[in-house]
Amino acid sequence: MKKTREGKVPECRKLGFKAGLEIHQQLDCGKLFCRCPTNPLPTNAVPEVVTERRLRVSAGELGEVDVAALEAAGKKSTFSYDFFSQNCCLVELDEEPPMPEMNADALDIALEISLLLNCTPVDELHTMRKTVVDGSNTSGFQRTLLLATEGFVETSRGRVGITQVQLEEDASRILERKSGLVRYSLERLGLPLVEIVTDPDIMDFEHAKETAKKIGMICRSTGRVKRGIGSIRQDINVSIFGGARTEIKGAQELGLIPEIVGLEVERQKSLILIAGKAKKIVGPLWLETARASIVDVSELFTDSKCAFIKKGASGKDTVVLCAVMPGFSGMLKQKVTPTKTLGLELSGYAKAKAGVGGIIHSDEDLSKYPVTDSQADKVKKALKAGKGDLFVMVVAQKNSAKKALEAVIERAGTLSGRVPEETRNALADANTEYLRPLAGSARMYPETDVRLIEVTKEKVRQIKECLPEILEEKEKRYLKEFGLNRKVAGNLVGSTYWPLFEKMVSDTQANPLTIATVLTEDFKSLSREGVDLEQLDSVVLLEMFRFAASGKISNKSIPKLVSFMASNPGFSLEKAVEKLGLSAAGDELIKKIVKEVVSKNRPVVLEKGFRAISVVMGESMKALGGGADGKKVSRVVKLEIERLLSES
Repeated sequence: MKKTREGKVPECRKLGFKAGLEIHQQLDCGKLFCRCPTNPLPTNAVPEVVTERRLRVSAGELGEVDVAALEAAGKKSTFSYDFFSQNCCLVELDEEPPMPEMNADALDIALEISLLLNCTPVDELHTMRKTVVDGSNTSGFQRTLLLATEGFVETSRGRVGITQVQLEEDASRILERKSGLVRYSLERLGLPLVEIVTDPDIMDFEHAKETAKKIGMICRSTGRVKRGIGSIRQDINVSIFGGARTEIKGAQELGLIPEIVGLEVERQKSLILIAGKAKKIVGPLWLETARASIVDVSELFTDSKCAFIKKGASGKDTVVLCAVMPGFSGMLKQKVTPTKTLGLELSGYAKAKAGVGGIIHSDEDLSKYPVTDSQADKVKKALKAGKGDLFVMVVAQKNSAKKALEAVIERAGTLSGRVPEETRNALADANTEYLRPLAGSARMYPETDVRLIEVTKEKVRQIKECLPEILEEKEKRYLKEFGLNRKVAGNLVGSTYWPLFEKMVSDTQANPLTIATVLTEDFKSLSREGVDLEQLDSVVLLEMFRFAASGKISNKSIPKLVSFMASNPGFSLEKAVEKLGLSAAGDELIKKIVKEVVSKNRPVVLEKGFRAISVVMGESMKALGGGADGKKVSRVVKLEIERLLSES
């Protein structure tokens, strides 16, 4: 099993493995169709308005209704939206049409990314509406437009094609999901993002991770994309021979991508094997029999020792419903991945389609709930279940419980067929869970409130002439031009501070390695200590490095000064240096201290010679209180040791 999940190219070829990526990267600019900013909300922000909506499904451009939208609408959920005036307006509430002209900055950034991906921009941009009825868009659709096509990225496994790049608005951020109600925050709605779709050129599991990393690096090379959790999201499309294209949503951690892809391959392989067994069980009347068997067994559990079962059995609006699955005894124990059973797989359909917490079935250890043997026997009797039959139980509101059982029965009844095309959600353990049917083209129709935009050859030429340096190339240049080591250079280009580094190097005489180390390692340590670096003015930081370059402060004192200035914005830098006692020691003081230390350690110096440098250096720096340039002290130490040795 482990060998298969490693997913080397030969094994993947034998399986007929195909995979492609859809990468969504937020852009660092204002919203796409209004003039609201996209700054993050304070943690204690309170919404000024909370509104509720119900959404209905509508037909697409071809008059067809998308199956994914239809299923979402069938849940009949109510959606609640938190509105914040700091970064929301009537456009987010769908009480006002979008601006007829989209955000020009967003378009320029998206075109820049497209060209860095070797894509060809389209001549005209037509905004489309993509039906979304899960409540994440107040309007019931997402605005999206095709920007560029036919590009590529180079990887260690060869070239991966870029099918297309789209510019679209991000959805609302989900806050809470409970029975019949989903709560969203509107501050993210309308934020511009690019969707980058690759060809199915992924060769193996690790290659998926490498490709995602490469595309993310190219996006970050612009210096105009959002960073942090949720700012970039990877969706993965996977299929094998005998399986089906499955879209896996929400693979946010690059490190998990190979495991997610590997487990999806395992899941499809297992379902193909399970289909052979299910064909022997599921006959023409199986679905009808299973659906007709649903009964209310609440009275059997009014004295249950399990709190949630007892509550469901005794509640006014809740029930315990059961259904029989003829011939399925033992089937739900089977593994679809090394860590997931078929029972958990079917439970995902109940959760997604009915909003219940899950299912209980007779193939699992019922004592953990606990359901006693006596209760289980009574359930089987109520269902008229035979020896080879399995029962499934759901505790929820009556309509939800019935819908959940029907979802489980329907999926079980189709196990004998092909693996279904569907959209699944990535879980923390790298397994996936059913989310909705795979969406199709029926959900698209034209947006009439936004003007089309011509992408002229001149505009493309201007952007192409000013394309930024790719971060991979930037790292190589930092190694060669500034003498940074590979670790520091890699950390720097992987952070958000490389533009600041280039400005600091250009505008000061400070050592580039010192600047890079402060911006990466020292900043990381200070953040862990709780220092709010957002409060540090870049102009003040620039002046710190000028102080260090001129010898007013030592390089080692910069982190302490950064911490103080971040906590005391507006404080004079000169006064801060004086208050903290960080003024660098002058040449005369350095000579005086070093001479005293050498004299004190005369026997050691005479015995070890220049091997005593580390002892003298350490004591000298300690005596100077860190307020001296290490290079200066080192030079003086060497001269003093040389003088003593020559005189003896």
